[in-house]
Amino acid sequence: MIHKAEREKHKRDLLNDLFSELGEMLEADRQTNGKACILTDTTRILRDLLSQLESLRKENSTLQNESHYVSRF
Repeated sequence: MIHKAEREKHKRDLLNDLFSELGEMLEADRQTNGKACILTDTTRILRDLLSQLESLRKENSTLQNESHYVSRF
């Protein structure tokens, strides 16, 4: 049975590995790799991607409507 301190260390190590992996996926020329910086950049990127997704959904909907209109004639 793993003691609580060992489980917590394993959990911290896993989180640190995940932060490192996430930091590597972000911009390569980053000044700092602190956790707060990684989370800030990730949040910014996700907001941008969600905005692009919404824009693409609207564009797709418009194109589908136009295609239905064109296919009728």
